Amino acid sequence: MNLLTDGEWVVRRAKREFDEIQWLVTESHRMACEDWKVPEFMPADPNRCGQLWDWCVAEHFVLIAEKRGERAGFIAGFLVPHPYNPELRTLHSTLWYVAPHARRTRCGYLLAKAFTDWGVENVDYLSLTLHRKSGDRMMEHLGYDDVERTFTQWGKSYASRKDATA
Repeated sequence: MNLLTDGEWVVRRAKREFDEIQWLVTESHRMACEDWKVPEFMPADPNRCGQLWDWCVAEHFVLIAEKRGERAGFIAGFLVPHPYNPELRTLHSTLWYVAPHARRTRCGYLLAKAFTDWGVENVDYLSLTLHRKSGDRMMEHLGYDDVERTFTQWGKSYASRKDATA
């Protein structure tokens, strides 16, 4: 089912089909290793990544953007109860990726718009996380408030595991 189309682009729910899951595995590997330079985000067992994507597509919310039938990006979010009030249904983005060939196009915006439009209609609270600060104006345009920033660092347990394998 298409959630958004503009005549050129289509944004739709991901399918639990082998080639679609494999594409998600390949693109998430590219995102972790080439864009973020953090290959540690990828499971050591490549089959595990496919299992995780299959679970996300089946149980949560994954959208794929296509242009003329060619996949160009995805956004994935978890559907979970709110931690303070479990009666509230929430949608939180976890990964948002646009393939290199589709950057500087409408792909990222259309993924965010479809994610937001679906969330507004189907959950009580939603959040969309940016990896970089470049999309602040777009987020405001989509109706989001800049409530908090996320800062990350690696924990000591990870550092000791990494040192042990070096």
